[in-house]
Amino acid sequence: MRRTIVAVVLVVPLLAACSKEVNRPSSLPPGGGLAGGAALPSQNQLIGLPWQLLSLELSGRDPIEIPDALDFTVEFGSDGTVHFGADCNGCFGSYATEAGTLTIGEVGCTRAFYSSSPLDTDYLSLLSGSSTYAVSADTLRVASLRGTLRFER
Repeated sequence: MRRTIVAVVLVVPLLAACSKEVNRPSSLPPGGGLAGGAALPSQNQLIGLPWQLLSLELSGRDPIEIPDALDFTVEFGSDGTVHFGADCNGCFGSYATEAGTLTIGEVGCTRAFYSSSPLDTDYLSLLSGSSTYAVSADTLRVASLRGTLRFER
């Protein structure tokens, strides 16, 4: 009986997390998402303080300004880990960069429902998979055929 209770206590938190399959686009937007002639960004430019989401633009739609940027964040670790704040949900995964491309692997998240839904789902969908990225001062732009995210520090 005691082992059953211990097993339930250990398994239940795992069931609260989700796993999201990576959506990899077959191609990137024209120009690779970088402004004409801009130098390719380095992974070091991503690492450090969290990036706060300013706007989200799904492909073919108008940009959505994020009313409370503190609820939507992304933080890149020097060890290849990435942590997201998606409203009330916490997410984690791994990432890699190469030649201006940011690839975020499989993502796990808590799945609480809050009033920002489906904004949190759109946000995670745009971050997952392969995208181009550009860093200019304290601004990060992540773009793919799925859409564009704009962050600041």
